[in-house]
Amino acid sequence: MKIGAHFWIWEPAVSIENVSLIEKISRMGFDAVELPILDTSFPTEDVKQHLTTANLSVAVTAGCFPHTNPLSVDLSIKANALKYLEYVVDAASKLGSEVVAGPIYAAVGDLRFLTQKEKAGLISSAAEVLKPVVKKAGELGVKVALEPLNRYDVSLINTASEGLELVNKIGEENVGLLLDTFHMNIEERSLGWAIKSAGKRLYHLHASESNRGAPGSGTVNWMEVADAVKSIGYRGMCVVESFTPKDQGFAAAMRIWSPKSASQDQLAKEGLSFLKRLFA
Repeated sequence: MKIGAHFWIWEPAVSIENVSLIEKISRMGFDAVELPILDTSFPTEDVKQHLTTANLSVAVTAGCFPHTNPLSVDLSIKANALKYLEYVVDAASKLGSEVVAGPIYAAVGDLRFLTQKEKAGLISSAAEVLKPVVKKAGELGVKVALEPLNRYDVSLINTASEGLELVNKIGEENVGLLLDTFHMNIEERSLGWAIKSAGKRLYHLHASESNRGAPGSGTVNWMEVADAVKSIGYRGMCVVESFTPKDQGFAAAMRIWSPKSASQDQLAKEGLSFLKRLFA
């Protein structure tokens, strides 16, 4: 298994000024880096140059917001969503990314009560919107991993089973799930069962602690995670995900109200060491 670090541990976004962080992540001993592409201004060529010397596998994070909500009834917003997602897929291909992962089926923060009938209808609508994006990704050799989020972030897809319903509706071989231990720890009856239910459709894994600190510092049942991951033969990435508190707007959006370690470097190192022991 490749153990990676998310750029968000240190920075809220990738820029020309901070792209050298990629080499630092490599020097720390990680096998992979996950890069957020949340708009169409990502410095693809600069990042690509740094990746050539870092010897890291790459994953890309994507996410939709009110102005790029694929489920919007406003056709201009839906068009924005498609333009953004096609941009992400194209950039991921240029970077050599193995996967585009994230909650791209709805806007983060889209919170509303849904009856089962309404939820089923929206899942079908999301599948219709995402199918051409997934097909394009497949043509470029990129997998798409849809991420269930907890109930405080979105109301449409909260569990692995709901995520698999959307995956099956899309019906393409290159679409699967990103499962995140933080969100699973809130929503699933069993972390192990959720991972096993995803099976071969588990395309990406986030190691995110219950307190958003380093894996191993909270209440996530990591042995259950490890046993389940091994039982399905998962060989993808396991990425340490936490969030920098240095940018107040970003920290507030991610609900990081206080530092989770003495430094972000220490958080990353502790997470890497813990995961290496866990999956050894």
